[in-house]
Amino acid sequence: MARIACVMMQKNEDDFLEPWLAYHSYLFGIENLYVFDNGSTMASVTETLHKFRQAGAWIDEEHKEPQDFENKGEILRLKINEIFAGTNYDVIFPMDCDEYLAACGNNGLSSSREDISKSLEKVAIGPAAVIKINKMMYNIPGLLNQYYCNTHHKVFFRRGPVVHLEMGFHNGGVVSGLVERSSMMTYLHFHNRPHQSMLRQSKEKLKSRVDVDDIEKLRDYKGHGDHLIRNFFLSEDEYVDRFNGLQVINFDGFYRTLCCLGADQGILRASTTQNGRLPVVGGEISAKFDTEAYLEANPDVLSSGIPAILHYLLHGRSEGRPLKR
Repeated sequence: MARIACVMMQKNEDDFLEPWLAYHSYLFGIENLYVFDNGSTMASVTETLHKFRQAGAWIDEEHKEPQDFENKGEILRLKINEIFAGTNYDVIFPMDCDEYLAACGNNGLSSSREDISKSLEKVAIGPAAVIKINKMMYNIPGLLNQYYCNTHHKVFFRRGPVVHLEMGFHNGGVVSGLVERSSMMTYLHFHNRPHQSMLRQSKEKLKSRVDVDDIEKLRDYKGHGDHLIRNFFLSEDEYVDRFNGLQVINFDGFYRTLCCLGADQGILRASTTQNGRLPVVGGEISAKFDTEAYLEANPDVLSSGIPAILHYLLHGRSEGRPLKR
């Protein structure tokens, strides 16, 4: 069985920290989780960190300064190399606290430990490499268990040493320069928080880079995290309306897993809207997607390297492709 570790840095992630720790402990074992705390002040967060440290997670509280967060990629890179050098890990994932690993294979989307383990067994074979996750599933605020597909990518590593890791984990490098792509793994990315939570987190992440109380400076800012700027200029209704018309996948497996682990409340809070207004999605498919039927009806998809369910979400529906013959 492949040995997997996850490395993460967070600050005051009160909705996501406990689900992240509980879920990835369930997948890989609590002793294989490495968390840098960037100076959390919320009691609920510090209590969660203490609880999981007592249970066996590695927790670092020495990197408390804003500059440590700005240097997150390098801090995690050094830790990843330390872990690879001292242990027999096959794969290490640098992750954010709002990202949850899932498998994306012939049976559709899955948060099953068995399915994820099988996918990683294949990924873990080979020399040191950067491996790219090319597609991620993003949550929709107010719609629990509904996700849309996005082509943003993240990287993880098979063995080391790692010579480069970008702050957002979108790019990285190993000594050999080898880069592979994984169509079998994806993240459930809870980037789209409720409006007020999104504003709070955007301010927290940007305050060391730009004056978040100066509208003109915000409007002119270009740099790390500038994708968060638009959140300051949207009303809650406008924010919710951004998600109208999306083609989504209905996947309840992840949330059911969290319920079994007793770690569902943070995700539930993160899947609400303050004013009760909900996005109107453009269409919905089940996570139990009939891959064989779709590939039989669209044989060219097999050579695309994109899992059938993600191909349909990204391309197939807009192209009018049939789900079966």
